[in-house]
Amino acid sequence: MNSINDKIITILGYVIYVIHLLLSIVMNIGWLFVTNTLYLHILIFSQSLTLLGWCVFKDKCIITLCENILLNRTVDNNIIDSSSITTTFLSRYLPSNLVDTILLLFVMMALLLTLVKKIYVKSQTLYE
Repeated sequence: MNSINDKIITILGYVIYVIHLLLSIVMNIGWLFVTNTLYLHILIFSQSLTLLGWCVFKDKCIITLCENILLNRTVDNNIIDSSSITTTFLSRYLPSNLVDTILLLFVMMALLLTLVKKIYVKSQTLYE
């Protein structure tokens, strides 16, 4: 019975990971496809909230911590690992501090580009 619960919790952890990955992709490239100002505002809000969360929680994502708890990803002495599955994978090929910097820059650039697109869309609606 306990192994069934463990399997369900593991599956839930991976489902949250996939949703987290999809949301990350939308946050980083969503500005390319969105032209509605309401959706751009939502995108700007979520990007800003992500950056604020990383600053407040010292480069740790709350969703990643939940994933790691569900997937039972621990390091030494049962301390929950704060790195995501994606960061762990990329850290095999790049230094981990470089991976963190690249991910931070992606979100910052996405925020900047979303703001520029919002200004552009707003200016286009003023001239119509």
